[in-house]
Amino acid sequence: MNKFTKINRFSKPLDLANNIVFLDGITRSGKLLLGTLVSSFNRMESFELGESFEHFMAALRLKRTSIDFSKAFLGIYLNQTLYNKMISRNVNFRKTDKTSIFNFRDPKLYKQRVNKKEGSDVLKRIKKEKPIFPLVTHDIMCNYNLFTKLEKKLNLSKFTEIHLN
Repeated sequence: MNKFTKINRFSKPLDLANNIVFLDGITRSGKLLLGTLVSSFNRMESFELGESFEHFMAALRLKRTSIDFSKAFLGIYLNQTLYNKMISRNVNFRKTDKTSIFNFRDPKLYKQRVNKKEGSDVLKRIKKEKPIFPLVTHDIMCNYNLFTKLEKKLNLSKFTEIHLN
């Protein structure tokens, strides 16, 4: 057992963010437009920019971090981001930003969540509502072989990669 195994085991029991849709592609390929469109579907949350994945994929590719640490960190990151969405913590209320909740199908939902209880009530809501969590990323799929080693419950039908011809 290496020193990161304990961290990885810590992140596994609370696998909250297991309905993830990755919208990936090169810069200026329309991912934000697609994120806005995808966020309009039922059960979808407003999309997030998945910069942490981009940083960790580069670190993995350059062998500057381990798979075990990356799995643990990214699992915790996804759980925390979804939990925060469910209570409207760190939600973007800036009307002119592409990631603003005002580009989401129901901005009132995030306004209502501000007053919701924290803790186990949030976990129960996640289990009941089964929200789908879209993440917009840049070029992580070009390292797909490393990406699959992160062992998230990934469904290939949930990947959208955008290329310019």
